[in-house]
Amino acid sequence: MISVVGAKAEQRESETRTLGDLLYGNNTNVRVSEQDWAGLVASIATGDQVALHSLYEQTHRIVFTLIARIINNRESAEELTVDVFYDVWRKASSYDPANGSVVGWIMNQARSRAIDRLRFEHRKKRLNTDGDTRCFAVFLATRISQRTTPDAPSFSRAHGVWNDGNDAVPRWAELRQHGKS
Repeated sequence: MISVVGAKAEQRESETRTLGDLLYGNNTNVRVSEQDWAGLVASIATGDQVALHSLYEQTHRIVFTLIARIINNRESAEELTVDVFYDVWRKASSYDPANGSVVGWIMNQARSRAIDRLRFEHRKKRLNTDGDTRCFAVFLATRISQRTTPDAPSFSRAHGVWNDGNDAVPRWAELRQHGKS
């Protein structure tokens, strides 16, 4: 590697980081072949906890980084990183090398988990506004009351809607308003 003197060289080196740089940034680590990665997953599929620990130690940083960049929340990223490796533990037997690399498989799980969390948080924010919750409850109660089946009242109770004449309020919304959730 040619070294250039000055601050611009450090800036250029930091800008040219790749996934490989993150995986193998420490030059003392030896690159792992895809066969070795697949062997770790095969061992995990048989219940080898040491193999899971080894895979975690080698890949948790990039999994965490990807999740943190997607959801922009460090605590949730830590939680989801653990969830991803739990999924690796559970789904190791379903890994197929013909569908891609082990790291790609893990990163795809991480990406999916992060996007699911974003969708969940977005949905939760949308439903937590009082006006939207009230509108949804009224809409749901109206739709339920329009049903012609005799089990419509039990259907509404089963789905947490109280209909006391003019208003329909979800039980969870009422409990939340009274601080009992």
